[in-house]
Amino acid sequence: MPEPRDGFVFASTGESYTGLARRSARNLRQVMPQAQIDLFTDQPVTDPVFDRIHPVTPGFFRPKMEALARSRFERTVYLDSDVIALDDVSDLFALLDRFDFAGVHMAYRNSGLAVTDPSLPDSFPQINGGVLAVRRSPATQQLVQDWGAQVRDSGASFDQPALRRLLWDSNLRLAVLPMEYNFKCMTFLEVLDSRHPAPRLMHFSEVNATEKWRDEGAFTLDELIGARRADHVRKLQDARRLPDSDAVVVAPLFRRVYALAHPQFYLRRYGRGALRRVLRRLFGPGTPPPARDPEAQ
Repeated sequence: MPEPRDGFVFASTGESYTGLARRSARNLRQVMPQAQIDLFTDQPVTDPVFDRIHPVTPGFFRPKMEALARSRFERTVYLDSDVIALDDVSDLFALLDRFDFAGVHMAYRNSGLAVTDPSLPDSFPQINGGVLAVRRSPATQQLVQDWGAQVRDSGASFDQPALRRLLWDSNLRLAVLPMEYNFKCMTFLEVLDSRHPAPRLMHFSEVNATEKWRDEGAFTLDELIGARRADHVRKLQDARRLPDSDAVVVAPLFRRVYALAHPQFYLRRYGRGALRRVLRRLFGPGTPPPARDPEAQ
């Protein structure tokens, strides 16, 4: 029987990262129950959440390159162990019909993680290695092998600078994904409203320093970002599935101030009914109707 064309791979070394991968795979299974999900690890693991578990070569702390090189899928989406799926992302596989390689720009480009290479333009920043979509070909196989060799031989703490250089020097067709496919800056949630797309894959690097790997079940947003932010993410997800007139979600940071200071925005964009729904949500069912705005006619 031929191998499936599309699939996800996790890669981990050590007990804690493998435990996180098992939990993250359960989140992925919740939103994509029919997906093929493989794990590459140095741990003795048996877990039905994975379709296959592959041993990795011991002694190298970055098993993602080996996982990508050995993936049994023609179109592979690699996820770090701390990446949590909130929605179906099968559209990433369709993207690989046109492109060879895809990822999201790293979030903290003005930090020590962004190693400066003066020979490359700032307009070609690093790609975050936590979510990668790769179409198998001789060229991508060579890039993955060169990537692993360079990181291993240099002893670099971060693998993204080497990937940036290799992508720059290659002729691969690179697709840069929007941030909702590797959402990393949780403070951004405070300014997202229903005009913005909801996160689909959220990257929680902070869990690597916790004991959350010891749990067996899928992650919940409440445990990762707190109930208030988790509720806001769920509202953004709901807004994406609703008609525009019913999809009003106000950013938490501006929720009360903006709704009071700029009611005309909601009147013009969504109509009186939508503004009433927003005010009821903010202040309760007893909110009086807004004053008539003659410019909204």
